[in-house]
Amino acid sequence: MAHKYSTFDSAFADNRNQFAMIKTNRTNAYDAAAALWVHATASEWQDAFWDTKLAIQALAAAVYLIIDCGEAAWDQSHYYESFYWAAQSGGLEYELTWQKIVACWAKDDFEGRFWTIAFIDRMRQLIWDEPFKIAWASRPQEYI
Repeated sequence: MAHKYSTFDSAFADNRNQFAMIKTNRTNAYDAAAALWVHATASEWQDAFWDTKLAIQALAAAVYLIIDCGEAAWDQSHYYESFYWAAQSGGLEYELTWQKIVACWAKDDFEGRFWTIAFIDRMRQLIWDEPFKIAWASRPQEYI
């Protein structure tokens, strides 16, 4: 069967268009679960059972929309086609540089600095007793 989409962007656009309905179903499931808790704590078991059914239906509807179960074949589904075309293009090229890391820290008022320092300190621990052979960063007394 021929592919329904010809690029990642076209497949993902349809995926993105489903987002509002997916979110509505998720909200309905959350509301039904909250009502379930209220009915269950009040020993209103018939209503609690009904709320459980509504929550499961809403979650099932959300999953149905997310993975595009209405299509007969995977190459017609915006969900699977998004993966297919992303794999064909080899993914997005991205170069992580120290400038980008520093820019992110500065933009977010240095959020994440504790994790960064913790990782750096752990790396220091791991190499503490290993030979040090980087001349520009070595201690001055090693050159005397």
